[in-house]
Amino acid sequence: MNGRTIERARRRLGLSKSSLGRILGINPSTIYRWEAKRKPAIDPFHEKLLMMVVDVAALPRATDLGMELERVAAEDPLRALYYLLGVALDDGGGS
Repeated sequence: MNGRTIERARRRLGLSKSSLGRILGINPSTIYRWEAKRKPAIDPFHEKLLMMVVDVAALPRATDLGMELERVAAEDPLRALYYLLGVALDDGGGS
């Protein structure tokens, strides 16, 4: 996975670096570093989560899903992560 793919998925979902970081449980500066590199070094756990983010961003309703993720993440980041996983798995994503 390259940084451009991560950035495109995040933007398609309408998420800020801060929101995506909150959902993934990491600092927004990590998102910035990943997006800035062609081939970022990402631990296997977060790489799998990012693959789900990319899958969800490819769905036709990505913008609506992103708004819901943003709303849920503001209240409870862990619940937002569960929401992301549920959408990815329900729609056949989650490679």
